[in-house]
Amino acid sequence: MQTEIEIAGRKYTIRRPSRAEMYSSGLQYLSNLLDELRRTLSQEANIEKKKELQEEIIKLQYEYERKLLLTCVDEIKEEDLEKLDYLEWYQLVDRVIDFVFLKPMEELRVRRRKNG
Repeated sequence: MQTEIEIAGRKYTIRRPSRAEMYSSGLQYLSNLLDELRRTLSQEANIEKKKELQEEIIKLQYEYERKLLLTCVDEIKEEDLEKLDYLEWYQLVDRVIDFVFLKPMEELRVRRRKNG
């Protein structure tokens, strides 16, 4: 399944990757690692350690978003990502997350209401 969007005058095609693609691209691993770091951060009392964890989370979040875009946006390359400004990057990430993760949950909820 895919959809087309436009951000800052550029058209992008977003597609939903298979579960196998999510694992092979490393997205699932990065997502799990981010969750674990956030849990650790919430339980950490040492301020210096918290700062280190926050910096690590920021780096990992960027890597996750980069891999997400490279995996889910057709024909986008590393060079294309480097050309995106801050706002374009986050609009694209937001739209990808919405289409790939949130929309399927909404579709499932609608189907359950129809069948239930």
